[in-house]
Parts: sequence; structure tokens; C-alpha cells
Amino acid sequence: MIKSIDSTHLHLQVRKLLLQEIIQGEFAELEMLPTEMELCKRLGVSRTTLRHAVTALEQEGYLRRRQGKGTIIDRNVCAMTARFDLNAEFSNLLRELGYTPTVQFLGSREEPADPERARLLNVQENMPLLTVNKLWFADEKPAIWCIDSIPTSLIQKSYPDELLREDIFFFLQDACGQVVDYLIANLFPRRLGEELGQIMCLDPDEPVIASNAVGYNPEGSPVLYDIEVYAPGILTHSVLRAKI
Repeated sequence: MIKSIDSTHLHLQVRKLLLQEIIQGEFAELEMLPTEMELCKRLGVSRTTLRHAVTALEQEGYLRRRQGKGTIIDRNVCAMTARFDLNAEFSNLLRELGYTPTVQFLGSREEPADPERARLLNVQENMPLLTVNKLWFADEKPAIWCIDSIPTSLIQKSYPDELLREDIFFFLQDACGQVVDYLIANLFPRRLGEELGQIMCLDPDEPVIASNAVGYNPEGSPVLYDIEVYAPGILTHSVLRAKI
């Protein structure tokens, strides 16, 4: 039985629920998505909301609409794990891979923007940034280290320290009134180094995959910069390269 959903960011919730049902729920054995009328009735949402959700899943490659046939579920794409081209919360990502995720808060501080972060976040050099440092574990093994930088000028109200321990997107929405609509990220190889090697319990000379990314709000303004480092052997980095 498909669960009911609330009205907050409705099409996003419908997208998430549909994807769950497609991958491991009621639709896991289907080749075609049920009709629009049937889905609207089962979910209790309008056709407009459903179409937004289906369009999002189509853009992500999970669905393909075929004139005269309906909406095909692409099982090849559904089988992909740890997609780097989608913005998944780390805890959800690790959980989907079969791990028990936990996160360790390593601290936060204000620091001046260096030239690179100032350029990427479109702020002046030395303007204060809030940086938040965290480490995600997969079954108690260090998996992902991340440090996020947010211009303090975006912060609209005081916030409890506990909010910094939540996913950074929750902090941006609650304390800054900002939503990250998309990120532009770059993957690159790097050496861990002494400090990060200690944090991740790995050899400092261990070669790892890292990324840096800028998150943009719906207006296209940068609101977040982050650096991520991935421990080897836990995540793959799949990307759907659709033909254009």
C-alpha cells in the first residue's frame, strides 16, 4: 500500500515516493508505470503535481515516455548505485548501499574567504564564511569527509548548534531561507595527507577520489561550496551519460 504524503514540497515528495516504489516497492517488478489517472488516485495528488514528479524522474533517466505505449521504467538506470550526477544526502546514499550510516560532527567556525572561495561564492575576499566539518561512517568505517562553506551574510536568524549537525541543506533552508536547486561538481584524485589520513583512519599517502562543488539556489546564485573526500572501496561513482 502506497503511503500518504503531506503537502510540503509536494512534487518532490511524490518523486521520492515514486522512486522508492519503482526500485523496491509495489512497482519493483513492473516494466511500465501505471497510468496517470491510477497514480493520481492512489497518491491523492493532482495531475499537475504528478507530472512534475514524473518529469523529474524522466530527466534523471529512471523513466522514459514513449508515444502510444506509456511510461517505461528503465531497469538499467534503476540498478545504478551511488550516482554522482544526482544530489543525494549522504546518509540516504549509504543506507541505499546496504550500510548503517552515522555522522560525526567535527566542528564549525567562521573564517575569511580565500580568493578561490570568494570567487566561487561571489563574495569579496576575507568576507566571513561559516565552515562546517563532518565525517560520515558506513558500518562504523569512515566513508565520506565533507567540509561546507556558506557566506555568513546568508544567515537570517540565530540557530541552535544542533542544526549544524544536520544535513547542510536543512541548515541552509532553516537558518538562511535558501534551497539548493542544483550543484556543479568536479571530481579529482588527491593524496589524503597527514591530518585527513588520521581523520579517515587511512594511510596519508592513500590515493582517493575527491570532489568540490558549488550549490546554487533556484535563481542561480551560489549559496554553498563544499569539498568531499571518499574512502576507497565503499562508494562507486556512477554517472548517467545520456545521448544528446
